[in-house]
Amino acid sequence: MVTFQQIYRFSTVVAETEDYQHHHQEEMRSRYDSNFIEWLKIPTLQRLKEIEMYQKSYHLERGQEHLKWIFPADEELPVALKEYLQEQGYLMTWRELYAIDPMLFQGNIQGNAKIQFVDTQTFPHYAALQYEGDLCYGEEFAQQKQWLLQQNQQNPSIHQVIAVLANRIVGSLDLIEAATTIEIDNFFVLEEYQRKGIGSAMQRFVANQFANKTIILIAEGEDTAKDMYRKQGYVYHGKRYEATKMPANIKE
Repeated sequence: MVTFQQIYRFSTVVAETEDYQHHHQEEMRSRYDSNFIEWLKIPTLQRLKEIEMYQKSYHLERGQEHLKWIFPADEELPVALKEYLQEQGYLMTWRELYAIDPMLFQGNIQGNAKIQFVDTQTFPHYAALQYEGDLCYGEEFAQQKQWLLQQNQQNPSIHQVIAVLANRIVGSLDLIEAATTIEIDNFFVLEEYQRKGIGSAMQRFVANQFANKTIILIAEGEDTAKDMYRKQGYVYHGKRYEATKMPANIKE
């Protein structure tokens, strides 16, 4: 059985109590998934409001213009909490955890894309593609992400993978290797190359390279990609709710 606790986090716990952990990453202040409050148990509305003020003050002091909450896995939020978060302009989402034994992967592989690990020669092209895709989240985030990619490239537990077709990188993913799992993250295929079996070919590459580890990944709750994962043989292992307040809504 896999759990959300096995998902890799690029962050540092800067404060912890019996009911929450505060995650922060100074070098990636604009990355929401590195800067958030994770609740260890469902808070009361009063408690949430208290920590909301704490997080807001902490972020504004550091020029961070968002708030983010992660709630305990497989627990429903009380109506009062949902209503408050919606009234305050939080975006409510959920994420689902999936896992598969590499031997059971059933993806439909097509085409002749070459799947390979990123090396020193291909890294600049991989990084440039990431930068172009990340600009939609703002230049600050895109630049900070370049720093993160360089850190990952030097981390022996993180492997960067690309799909190359006609001398063009058309897809990529990152792999986080742990003792018993290999996590797929930052997974995308360029829109014009989607539904051509390239994503499946990349996952088959992962299955072949790490046949002795359970493959795990996170899917957005409202993303149709999770239906593809189920067809490929992935097994659902739970969900968790998240709430994010975007920059325009938290300034004084």
